[in-house]
Amino acid sequence: MAEVECRDCYDFKARRYRYLKECLGGDYYTYGDIFYCRWQIIWVREHKEKFKCGVWPDMPGVITSESIKKKQAEAHFVRACITHADVDSRLIKAKGDGKLLDKEIQLGTPINEMDDEAKSALRWCEGWGKKKGTYAEWKRKKTYRQRRRNES
Repeated sequence: MAEVECRDCYDFKARRYRYLKECLGGDYYTYGDIFYCRWQIIWVREHKEKFKCGVWPDMPGVITSESIKKKQAEAHFVRACITHADVDSRLIKAKGDGKLLDKEIQLGTPINEMDDEAKSALRWCEGWGKKKGTYAEWKRKKTYRQRRRNES
């Protein structure tokens, strides 16, 4: 399969990711690429210090010049702050599992080696838009669905 752009992966009508299983993440995302897939959430948390300061991380291997001025509709720090706040609020709603996920990300643990609770928090944080209900309700529904699958 050819490499897919992040903005082509998310299907707004179906409200799901088309190519998530094939995706291996990227080294850099622009603001327009952010659709809150697991790789993007991990990338945002890896660069959280820059985001907290209102700075979008630089593209690897590209030297940027501060003297280049572009006209923007908002202040230079707004997009970075919005992205950080959105991911941060999702992790806060996941409570202890969100803290565990954050710790796993900071340690550089690959997704397949993360604790089940951290993976669960990552799945909760995924997706475009706000979640309906609480993390605990979502987790209960997920557990119920898994039990029903195992019974049949």
